[in-house]
Amino acid sequence: MLLVLGDLLVINGTYLASLLLAKAMSGTSTATFLELVLSFAGWFVFVSLLWGFVARVNECYEIAAIAKPAVATRRIFVVLVYMGIVYIILFYFIQFSLPPKIVLPIFLPLSLGFLLAWRSLYLLVFRMPTFKRRILIVGAGWAGSVIARELQHLNWEYGLLGFIDDDPTKQAQQIEGAPVLGTRADLLGIINDHGAQELVLSITHEIHDQLFEALIEAQENGIEVTPMATLYENLTGRVPVEHINHHWYTGLPIVPKHGPLYAFSKRATDLIVGMLGLIVTGVVLPFMALAIRLDSSGPIFYHQERVGHHGRVFKLVKFRSMFTNAEADGKAVWAVDKDVRVTRVGRLLRLTRMDELPQFLNVLRGDLSLVGPRPERPAFVEELQKHIPFYRSRLMVKPGLTGWAQVKYRYGNTIEDALVKLQYDLYYIGHQSILLDLVITLKTLWVVVFCKGT
Repeated sequence: MLLVLGDLLVINGTYLASLLLAKAMSGTSTATFLELVLSFAGWFVFVSLLWGFVARVNECYEIAAIAKPAVATRRIFVVLVYMGIVYIILFYFIQFSLPPKIVLPIFLPLSLGFLLAWRSLYLLVFRMPTFKRRILIVGAGWAGSVIARELQHLNWEYGLLGFIDDDPTKQAQQIEGAPVLGTRADLLGIINDHGAQELVLSITHEIHDQLFEALIEAQENGIEVTPMATLYENLTGRVPVEHINHHWYTGLPIVPKHGPLYAFSKRATDLIVGMLGLIVTGVVLPFMALAIRLDSSGPIFYHQERVGHHGRVFKLVKFRSMFTNAEADGKAVWAVDKDVRVTRVGRLLRLTRMDELPQFLNVLRGDLSLVGPRPERPAFVEELQKHIPFYRSRLMVKPGLTGWAQVKYRYGNTIEDALVKLQYDLYYIGHQSILLDLVITLKTLWVVVFCKGT
């Protein structure tokens, strides 16, 4: 909240400074400070709301974006570019209380400089040991190492004190740069000696009674106890399915009970966007059909079986982007980068995502939603669920035309890629909301407009 308020203060301060500089450069009579603010009050509100919305869509308040200056700089720059485009569009629609045109070219570089300076100061202060949340990880095994790596990688907000583990061979050893400080019998003493504020429980087997009692006592003394899966999810936006093991119930996503309002708004959005999408498809269809036919022989559309909600199989329809008989032996094959089976027109269609336009028909039919986990082919689902825990959990919700995994992760064609995408899909299932759907939709539009598809 402090970071958000600081950003808004910088945005409004630089906009005010831009107005003052513009007035001074134009040589017009200088109004009082209060008169200037009141005369352009609507623009201050607009700029604040625009920053808040676009920064949220571009994930400027994600932990990785806060902790890493290079990531923060890139995302803030993109947000300001978006704001400049929207500002210019709105500027020519508003017919009253217009600020001078020179305000924008002053505001954008000025706000970029001050935002980066403010963010640097923020990190400098909150990276000090005094402000870091002091954490102990209970369990120095595989899961403990993974969460320690994430904490050390971010190097912000959390201060990792070390590990608690009963394995005598790990005592006084360094794991991911942090020491093993003792066993469960030492837990309460270590908490007091090191001033720990939070315990991360990364044990994947049954908890010993002595440890359980120590955890209860720690909680009674105000120490927060957090499952490893929960912290990992908060840090990465993914559910760590491969690190849950016996505690499977902590990783299985529970579909939020939004009630009828969310379900109604989601379906209404699907119907509206689906109809608009089919209109666009109808407009481009003659050109698509001609290009596909001239480039290679075969049908215009391609139908493929996919697994949908609760395992129901349906026919997905797309513009054909591969040569016919791409799977001549009838066996499902992963598409790969620079796939030789893709036609010249198909490469363009995939780059712009236009090959997926006919899927708006699936959206209208109810096979797909606008946002949700992307549906996979039955053969791949059967194979992946043998190797990946909880893979069928993604069938708990209706699949989507786009999804959290699609905007957060690259195109994948391996079991490892499928695992990472599942982690993102399960995060979406557990956190789905109107706002998250909107964020995913807008990020997908960015991919389409700037041809970042595969």
